[in-house]
Amino acid sequence: MQTISIPYQTSTEGRTVLTAWRRGYGAIVRSACQALRRDAGTALKELTTTLYDRHRVSGIDHWLAHCAVLEAAALPEKDIVFGGKGALQRRQKGLISNEEWKALRLRPMTSIGVRNFNGNRHFRLSDGGRTCTVTVLKKPVVLHLPEMRGTWGEIIRALALLAPDKEISIQFRIDSHRLHLTFDEMDLRRLQPGETLTLARDRDQAASGRRARGRGRGPGYVAPRPRISAEARPVHPQWRTPVPAAPGRALGIDLNPNFIGLTLIENRGDPTKLSDCKVLDSEWIRLDIPQDASDDLTREVLSRAAGHAVRLARKWNAGLITLEHGLGKLRSRTKNRALNRLINFWGRSVILASLTRRARLAGLTVSTVHAAWSSTIGNLVFDLPDPCAAAAEVARRGLARASDRNADILPLYEPSLIAPHDQWKDCAREMEILPDFGRLKGWVDCHGQIKMAQTAISRIRRGKDRVGYRRPLPAVMVGRSQVRPAGMRAGLAVRPLGRFKAPGTVFRNLAVTETSTRYAG
Repeated sequence: MQTISIPYQTSTEGRTVLTAWRRGYGAIVRSACQALRRDAGTALKELTTTLYDRHRVSGIDHWLAHCAVLEAAALPEKDIVFGGKGALQRRQKGLISNEEWKALRLRPMTSIGVRNFNGNRHFRLSDGGRTCTVTVLKKPVVLHLPEMRGTWGEIIRALALLAPDKEISIQFRIDSHRLHLTFDEMDLRRLQPGETLTLARDRDQAASGRRARGRGRGPGYVAPRPRISAEARPVHPQWRTPVPAAPGRALGIDLNPNFIGLTLIENRGDPTKLSDCKVLDSEWIRLDIPQDASDDLTREVLSRAAGHAVRLARKWNAGLITLEHGLGKLRSRTKNRALNRLINFWGRSVILASLTRRARLAGLTVSTVHAAWSSTIGNLVFDLPDPCAAAAEVARRGLARASDRNADILPLYEPSLIAPHDQWKDCAREMEILPDFGRLKGWVDCHGQIKMAQTAISRIRRGKDRVGYRRPLPAVMVGRSQVRPAGMRAGLAVRPLGRFKAPGTVFRNLAVTETSTRYAG
């Protein structure tokens, strides 16, 4: 699902009506949340009717009350202070007035999309996407929208054109300043000549093996013909024609605060064996997002990084993109404020959402795997920089999980493949703490021995240059005019991630690229 947020303007009378609707909607959400916490088995239909009769004076209808109850049912099972705990404490101390506290408790009003009601029961976009009319119980409020350009502008105009055909559904969510549109990006796919979106959905559902809800379509079913033909139908700007997927190929992604490692591997044998893995291409992206960067700039850079990953997978006909899961829970609370900002405000969920959306539009599959010990295994086996080496192991785990859902995340232990980089190996051998990898039982034991040796090296070399077991990235100067020549001297192809003067640089390792292994289909 994709969400677009647009600022809006309305009249003073219209804003008063919207505030009354949102006040009633928020009251139903809070009441439903308390009722479901007391009794989780409460029937949602009866609860909706009861709360709607109690708050119908606010002007909302039964469908909005139903949306509010569904929103309350989806809230996490934890203590919630509607309006914010900090604001509640300020209200108790008398630092904010009762009116300000009530304004903070206003929730955005959501209207779930319905395909048979021109996309939504209450919201209607104009043909050009410049206005949106909200009608509840025959009371309209007109929202004036700015002229959107670029990708979002094309999408809004496409939604306004396709919604009257009753083929797509659009969820609207409105707050004090913005209107949020949520839709399925695959509704804007490119259709075959003479095909309808309904038939395309049925074909996808049959291919996935999922059973449709309700009664199945009879043999004489004829899909309704939309007024816009498949040839003239607008297409999502990020739609890409699917490419044939080569068997045994996957793109692994290792996410770091300032670097993103991309490695494409091929395994035509046993995906649990590292000896059967072959690296086809390897790149990494240096984000260089400024500390004072706006949310829009951060989102743009991460979206471009996701688009670059999809293009790399399509280039090598890889149908699977794999990355590590659980990154959204990482938090740093050290005394180093720069490190805390780098880890806590990096936007991992942003790049995951953008990557998933772009991959769906390109016909690719995105999977997540447990990434424990991936950095250690990758740096000991693959002769690649740290983020790319970890990405290679993540890609192998994606192939193993795709072939067997119950496969172990760790590969088979093959001591003959372990080759730490020379600087760390020479340092450990000089101090006589280099582990004997042939006598170890597995990767977990190997990881423990490596960490023990690393701790000993750090203590002995205190005050000197630190030598880590992870393979370092090539030292490339930061200046934009100096990156390209310095990268060429290091055997790298360097280019900017996006437009000129925008953050982000792509480094490609020329030593591992093999053009002779391209897939011909």
